[in-house]
Parts: sequence; C-alpha cells; structure tokens
Amino acid sequence: MINNLLKLDQEIPDKFKNKIYLQLKKYIEMLQSEQLPSDFKENIKTDIRKNVEPAFRDIIKRILSENFKTKKARLSAIKNIQDYQWIGKLYPAVFTDDKIILFLSIDKFVAQNTTLIEPSYYWEHLTF
Repeated sequence: MINNLLKLDQEIPDKFKNKIYLQLKKYIEMLQSEQLPSDFKENIKTDIRKNVEPAFRDIIKRILSENFKTKKARLSAIKNIQDYQWIGKLYPAVFTDDKIILFLSIDKFVAQNTTLIEPSYYWEHLTF
C-alpha cells in the first residue's frame, strides 16, 4: 500500500480524500525523504500500520457499504466503476474470492483477512 498510494493519487476521487487520507499521503511522502533519520521513519511506518492506514481502510469500507449493499455489488463496483477501481489496485485482497492465493508467512493464517468488501475473517473458517 505504501508503495502504490502516491501512484494512484490521481485516480482516487475527492470523496475519499479526507483528513485521514491527507495524513496518510503526507506520511508516505515523508518516508521518501532521504533527510529523515531512520528511527523517525520507523515511527512513521508504525503509525501508518497501526493507526492511519486502518482508519483510511475503514473510510473505504464505510463508503462502499453505504453505496453498495451486498458483497457482490461492492466487488462489482471495484471491478467495473472507474471511481472505485483504484481500490483493487491499492488493496488486491478485495479479489481473494476470485483468485487462489499462496502466502509466504504463517501470519496470514493467524491474522484476519480484511478484504474491504465483507467483514474480516480467519482463513481457518474457509471451505475450498
């Protein structure tokens, strides 16, 4: 997400560019600075991971839920409506139902999978 947000900035509609988004963008721009000390950059990354990015994700989930009542409708919007296609580029996890995924770490099996189009779930509860 950190590597792609700035590339997608022009595609993201204004309704998503609130105070949280602007903070996230500012942090990511700061991470690109060569002048910042590495410990400060680590603090920024931690704040992004623990606070700012989850808050931004919540905004996306709220907007999707308000405009599209079902998981299928939300996924269809991300695939087909230009104002929402950036979400699939920034968060490819929204397509986990469409793809077979292999993870390289055990963390993904212990942590919840968050797809933005449905409530978070644990992998152990899935049936293939």
